[in-house]
Formats: sequence, structure tokens, C-alpha cells
Amino acid sequence: MDRGTLIFLAVFVALVMIIMLFIGGDSGFPHETRKLYSQESNAFTSDRKTFTNERRNIESALKESPELFDQNGLAEKWKIQLDGAQKRLDTAETQLADAKDIYETKNKENRVELEKKLLAVQAARTNAVTIVNQIRRAADKRVEFKNKFSESVKKIAANHAAIQKSDFGVLEAKVTKATGDWPKKKEDLDRRLTLLKAIVPTSASIYSKAEAAGAKEGASASDADLDAVINASETLEQNLRNLESGKTHLSGLCDQLYVMWDRILADMEIKEGADVTFHHKIRKVSTTITDLSDGEKGKADTKTEDTWKRVSESEYKKMEKNLGMTLAHKDAGKYDSEAETTVQPPGYSYIATKEQGRNRYGYWNNTGGGSFWVFYGQYSLMRDLFWGGGYGRGIGYDDYRGYRDSRRWSRPYYGGSSNQPRYGSTGSSTRSRYANSKYTRTNGFESSRYNRSGGTYKGSRYASRSSSSRSGGYSSSRYSGSRSSSRSSSRSSSRSSSSRSFFSGRSSSSSRSFGSRFGGGK
Repeated sequence: MDRGTLIFLAVFVALVMIIMLFIGGDSGFPHETRKLYSQESNAFTSDRKTFTNERRNIESALKESPELFDQNGLAEKWKIQLDGAQKRLDTAETQLADAKDIYETKNKENRVELEKKLLAVQAARTNAVTIVNQIRRAADKRVEFKNKFSESVKKIAANHAAIQKSDFGVLEAKVTKATGDWPKKKEDLDRRLTLLKAIVPTSASIYSKAEAAGAKEGASASDADLDAVINASETLEQNLRNLESGKTHLSGLCDQLYVMWDRILADMEIKEGADVTFHHKIRKVSTTITDLSDGEKGKADTKTEDTWKRVSESEYKKMEKNLGMTLAHKDAGKYDSEAETTVQPPGYSYIATKEQGRNRYGYWNNTGGGSFWVFYGQYSLMRDLFWGGGYGRGIGYDDYRGYRDSRRWSRPYYGGSSNQPRYGSTGSSTRSRYANSKYTRTNGFESSRYNRSGGTYKGSRYASRSSSSRSGGYSSSRYSGSRSSSRSSSRSSSRSSSSRSFFSGRSSSSSRSFGSRFGGGK
């Protein structure tokens, strides 16, 4: 071996040793272990100081106002807890010293023992801080209650009076109507109302016990059972909050029963700025029933609201083939929490089965040798918002039966065939209904750098690349169902192909095909 080779090897070994020194070769333990040691060494000192200071404050409060803490042996109970925490800290200090000795051996074989001691130190210090903070808060609460005893007693009486004066008349009438209109919800609504009304007598009993414990006008804290009074004060305050929020919630549940709504994916967008972000336009179609009369005598009010929201990349990809589809549906007679989340064509959930023949929304028209669904006039706006001028024209029973079959298997229904679906991003009806959407007009953002890169482009950090280097890194194979191993081949193929059209049967110069991009909506 010549001299030059030996010099090269010597330099190489030296560089390796330097690198090992920088990445942690000085301790011999893995990074996670070294991090734990550093963390516990610093945290123990800080937490022990916190414990010592807080314990000193607690003991000072016990000495200054013994009458507040002697009740029910509270002072002795706290002393026992603090002594126990202190003993664990003392033990942990010894364990930390042992851990330091082990750490300085740099022997990886001692890793398990080292981590065991460090975790014991961690448990002891967090336990001590938790205990001392809990006791400190309880002590402060008693001192504050003593200093404001007269005000606290008045507040207890005020909360009690507010609860006793609570009027259930309007809510009872609302529940009675709702249970009559929606019998399936009677048991649940009645149970909720009963629980709310039970707060009143329960609170009266609590108030009586508080008075017996010394919560009376003119009384002093030293004469009262502070534990009982404080507990009564907190319970009555919570009961009043529960009563007020519970009445609002129950009233809202009754209102929800008269509203059906659908959240439809009306558009999608990819934005490329400092970062690549993904967005959904959600169209909420809400219809409120104002009259439950049968047939066309019923009344309903329909409105729509569009909202753009940012979504994750995974959510965007998950829903990319569902343009125009209902993502969530809630029928009348159900709570919002009972909404269905199976993706489905808009409007189909309102159609009755052939056996039913009709429901409050419409009926099957069996004239002309076929069966077609017809919405009642009062739901015409809802129909137009779902389907537009020709989106849902000609929904026959065979189509509806396909929808029902798909739902039995919890599968989205796209109608038509796999190559020529009616609904979803590649569907013929969707192309017509959402022709002006950003997603449709940009061919699903096909020319975006994100899509051309096969999903690898993440933001402006690529902006410094030359146009030639960027184009060399993009692939259009993402939409053919597989990733090409050769991006240049894929790019060449996409440029030479004139069949990549957005709409089936049209050339790319006029409009490009949804179907070729997404594989027919499968």
C-alpha cells in the first residue's frame, strides 16, 4: 500500500471520529436516552424548587388561618400527602445521582437501567408537583371563600332562586309538539326534559343543606362547615349552567327534527403559493318543514349556503371523484348527530321505495309505461338545487334500484356504467350541472405543477428551478392509474396524445376528458 493511500485512510478515519463525536459518540448512549437524561436533570431541579416554594406557602396559610383547615382533619390530610411527595422526591434525588454515574460510564449495556431510573425520577417529580398544586388551589379557594363569605352566601341564594324560578312552559310545549310530530323521538325527548326538570328539586335539597351548614345571611366563615358550603356553592352554580344550556340544547334538538339538509361537494381547488393547499366548496341545502300536512298541502322553506374550506391533501384525494355528490345527509325527524355520511347522488335519499309509492317529498309517476320520481311543488326549489334544469330529469325506478343496491353494500352510487357514469366527477350529469366550477374548467387542475409532478410539488421551494428542470420532473401518468418509471416517457406520451380530452369523445383542443383521467369513476 503506497504512502498516498495510507494518508487518505488516516484522514478518512479522523473524519469518521470527528463525525461520531458530533452525533453523540461522547456518551455512547442513543440520542433518545441522552435527551431523556438532559430533560430529567434540568426538570428535577426546577420542579423540586417549585414543590418547596409551594409547600412553604401552604404551611404559611395553615398557620395563619388554622380554623379554615382543621375541619374534617384537612390540615393533617394535606400534611400526610406532602410528606409522601417529599419522600418520593428525596428518593428520586438519589436515583438521579445514580443515573449520572451510569451515564458517565458511556456503556450502552447500561441503557435499560439508566432509563429505568430516569423514568422513576420523572414519575416522582410530576407526582409531587401535581399534589402540591392541587393542595395550593384548594387552600386558596378556602381563603378566598372566607374573605368573601358574605358575598358567597348571597351568590348561593341567588343561584338557588334562579333555578327555582326556571320556567319550563315554552320548552314543554315545544317538546309536546315535537313528540307528536315525530313519535320515534318521544322517548328520548321526554327523558331529556325529565332530567332537566329534576335539577330544580335536587338544587332545593342542596340549598337546604348549605343553609344548615352555615350559608346564611349574617353568618361567618368560622361558624360554617366550609367544606359543605363550598361544595354547595359549586354544585348550585354548575346546576344553573346545566339547566340553562340544557334547555337551549333540548329546544335546538326539537328544531333539528323539522330540518333536512345535504352537504354537497360543489367544487374543488388546488392553490399553489408558498405552499400547495387544497380546498372544497361545500354547498349546504337546507329545507325546513313548516307544515306537516300530507301531500302537496304541506309547506317547506328551502335555502342554500356555499362555503369554501381548506382540507388536507388526503381528504382532497379521497373525495376527488365525488364532485356534485352529497357527502352528508340528514333527513327530517332526526338529529344532526344522526346524519348519514355515505357518499351518494344528491336528492336520491328523498325518494320513496317502490313499495311506499310516495312520501312527504314526492311520488312515483307510473304513467307512460315507466316509473319516474316526481317531487311535490313545495320542494321544487330543493329539486332544482340538487339537479338543476336537466341534471335529474328521467330518474326512473331502475336507476333508483341501482342506488338502493349500492347502499346495501355501503358503496357510493355513480349510476350508468363504470365507463360512462352519470354522477361524480366523471359523470355526464355532473359535467352539465357543474360545467362552470373551477374543477371542471381546469380539467381537475390537470396543468397545475402539483398534478404534473405526480403529487410531489409542495410549494415555492421549487420556484427557483429553471423551467426546463421543472418540466423534467413532472409526470402526467398520475391519471392513467399508475406511476411511470420514466417521467420523460410519460411526458412525451401525454404531449403526443390527442385523446386526453376532458369530455368523452371531444378532442383536447376543445375540451378534455374526465373519464380518461379518473378511470371512469371507479
